[in-house]
Amino acid sequence: MSTPPDHESHGRSRDQGSELGGAAFPSRYEVRVFGRVSDQTLADYPLMAPAGATVETILLGVVRDQSELSSLVLRLQDDGLEITEFRRLPD
Repeated sequence: MSTPPDHESHGRSRDQGSELGGAAFPSRYEVRVFGRVSDQTLADYPLMAPAGATVETILLGVVRDQSELSSLVLRLQDDGLEITEFRRLPD
């Protein structure tokens, strides 16, 4: 499995993100979905990187704003993926 790209090095610090619902953006997120996700489906999520798992797939990535967060959840559901955990990671 590959290591997620370092999205923190794009010249924009966390405190420059907008403050929505107590979470500052951009923020790193971990998304766990039930089962193994195919490479073809993973290619549809270029801002998320898979991490090693056996009975679930872990996606790690940076979400830039509330709209992108909502879109990510909707896309995962539209792809038929069962989200088992979704959390913002500490800095």
